[in-house]
Amino acid sequence: MNKAAINHIPKSPMAYAFDSEHLHILLQVGIGDALKVELIAGDPFDYKVINGVYVWNGRANPLLPMEKAYDDGLHDFWFIDLHAESKRRKYAFLIHGKDETYLYGCRQLFKVTNETNPDSLYVLFDYFNFPYINDEDLISSPKWTENTIWYQVFPERFHRSEKVPGQFLPWGSIESGITNHDFFGGNLPGIIEKLPY
Repeated sequence: MNKAAINHIPKSPMAYAFDSEHLHILLQVGIGDALKVELIAGDPFDYKVINGVYVWNGRANPLLPMEKAYDDGLHDFWFIDLHAESKRRKYAFLIHGKDETYLYGCRQLFKVTNETNPDSLYVLFDYFNFPYINDEDLISSPKWTENTIWYQVFPERFHRSEKVPGQFLPWGSIESGITNHDFFGGNLPGIIEKLPY
């Protein structure tokens, strides 16, 4: 297994709040290295008493299977839609290769064998953390935007209305090496003239 290819960045496009109760988690591994990836996850403040001992709920919960979402030719990307009803999660990855299994958290990547102490799999200091899903951080687009096509237009470089006076470079006079000091005089009236475009 190519350990250098394993990557996860919390609070990024690899771990973000999808809605008020779901996190989307993505893990990168070397292409073909992982046969299966599981997530250990739970609320970092939720403990249950089992046989007189406080046990973190992430340990009591079953392992969550991730699915291979896609590859980019060099890496496989594993995905899970993680339900987080309490709005917070700590999580780590169990990466199962052909002949070896690794636990991957924020501080370390270590090989898991039959001799590995099971308690070492549940050290929350080694886990990635999504501290809280804030409603203010969620994207809430208006309904009308769903089928909208957006354009980003740089007026100065798009079209110049000849009705607006000024001395500017002729369109197409510089084919390469255009700098911020070259002005072609594009303007809003020019964009309006090209709306049918």
